[in-house]
Amino acid sequence: LEDIGEPYYRIDRCLQQLRLAGFWPQVAGVILGKFMYEERKLDVLSLIQPYLPPDIPLVYDFPYGHFPGCFPLPVGVTARLDARPFRLSWSGLMA
Repeated sequence: LEDIGEPYYRIDRCLQQLRLAGFWPQVAGVILGKFMYEERKLDVLSLIQPYLPPDIPLVYDFPYGHFPGCFPLPVGVTARLDARPFRLSWSGLMA
């Protein structure tokens, strides 16, 4: 999950739409991008945590999103996320 400069109510609305669509019980892990300001990161973490199933890995400050030097994340591949120590790997062709 990542976005830039979005007001909190829009982030919450997106999270709520995912909940209503039945998305969250299927989630095996969440990766959040970098936040420009430390206080914004803490606010978004507190905003997203009530939506997450218990005991799933949550990684934040991952270098992807809308800033220079970010890494691409492929869509449509099988991925493995280990939060401690952090490791993200994927295989397969992009769909």
